[in-house]
Amino acid sequence: MVTNINNLIERIQDSNKISDFFKKKYINLLNIAHKNFLISKTKLETVIEEVIEKAEITIEEEQKKIAVSSKKKTPSISLTPFIVHGHDELSMMALKNFLQNSLKFKEPVILKHMPSGGQTIIEKFEHYSELIDVVFVLLTPDDTLLNSTKRARQNVILELGYFMGKLGRKSGRIILLRKGKLEIPSDIKGLINIDISNGIEMSFEKIRNELNDIITFN
Repeated sequence: MVTNINNLIERIQDSNKISDFFKKKYINLLNIAHKNFLISKTKLETVIEEVIEKAEITIEEEQKKIAVSSKKKTPSISLTPFIVHGHDELSMMALKNFLQNSLKFKEPVILKHMPSGGQTIIEKFEHYSELIDVVFVLLTPDDTLLNSTKRARQNVILELGYFMGKLGRKSGRIILLRKGKLEIPSDIKGLINIDISNGIEMSFEKIRNELNDIITFN
């Protein structure tokens, strides 16, 4: 009986189909079973085959999972976002904290917070726009027209147009966050558009859902 148990343990140890983790697991179970007389001599051979078979099947399943997983794109938790904004500092900072602290993105690029390094504003903008993966555009009612219509700052619209050309309108990497009733250029229809009129915090789940593909696959 002891010899048979030892033979089984050696067989498990010598198997190249069973990981070290499962080797320890099954050897430990066998030792416990033998010590407590849970395995009879007549059933030992059956147990031997079952243990080896189950262990190898388990390993094969794990290997298949690893193979499938390796074909998938790696999780994206280090995206660099760019925040285009107007005068709404509270929404800007709330968005920054959500992306950086909740979604674990890299620190968002906010142009005015970045060093200029002797560059002009447009040079600085072009430089930092090369480093980003996804753009959030805060469309907030900062300007009032003669007919009392509200619109976003014109620099916001300009930067939005730049990123549409750079990333592509259908890329899914430009997300508009619209606050209140605004005059919006018709050319930007079709972009992801989330209403944050009730507070940007109330829209975090919608933002997360829109980012799902980007976060899961980079």
